[in-house]
Amino acid sequence: NVGGIAEHVTTDFGILMKPGDEEGLKRAIANTLDHPEKFNKTKMREYAVKNFSMEESGKLFDSIYSQVISRN
Repeated sequence: NVGGIAEHVTTDFGILMKPGDEEGLKRAIANTLDHPEKFNKTKMREYAVKNFSMEESGKLFDSIYSQVISRN
């Protein structure tokens, strides 16, 4: 649970823990392997495509560049 990760990794998509928590990491991995149905793969994919696809990243960069250019 560092940086901006908590903004994207919700309880629907994964398990966050404190840095250095090796035991917590082992438990989280085991729990995920034992209960893969806990996470909705379709919902996770849709979120990833909507927020991180090349097309969406391109739109974001285009918007940022347009704002910078229009200021000059």
